[in-house]
Amino acid sequence: MTGQKRTIVLGPAATLALAVVTAVGPAGGHSDASAQVTRDSAGIRIVENARPADASRLPWRIGSEPVVSIGEVVGEEPYLLDLVSDAIVLPDGRVVVANAGTNELRVYDAAGVHMATWGRRGEGPGEFMNLAGVDVWPGDSVVAWDCRNRAISVFDSGGTFGRSFVLESGTDRPLEPRFALR
Repeated sequence: MTGQKRTIVLGPAATLALAVVTAVGPAGGHSDASAQVTRDSAGIRIVENARPADASRLPWRIGSEPVVSIGEVVGEEPYLLDLVSDAIVLPDGRVVVANAGTNELRVYDAAGVHMATWGRRGEGPGEFMNLAGVDVWPGDSVVAWDCRNRAISVFDSGGTFGRSFVLESGTDRPLEPRFALR
């Protein structure tokens, strides 16, 4: 079976990469749509799915070039990503990256140009000691959570810190807010 690789990249390859591979069978025929292969490449799990049949209800194509590429191996500080733990795309196309290595939320426009940095390392309001994730919140808000402090911080869409609250689990085991936020 031969394949064509289609890639969307966020950050340098060592930081975060999402590779989607479409498979084409012999003589241009399409492989079984249920076929799936999972493999590991330098600690990154890659799942390959066969391309759906042309007559399927889900006709789709993935472009050969990334829609946006954020991050550099060498360059300006806002583009040097370290321990990316999560990323979201806001309704207006901006991308918010939870850069756990610096405990910052870095905001990029739809073209990948750095616009702002929200939060920083610390234990005060809107600060993080162990930034674990980011998600959208009802309205125009963004939430980020800190595993060490068990806190969720809420920012408006412009990056202004609004409030924070602590998750209490009743045990020594910290809660993972990702599931509660959904």
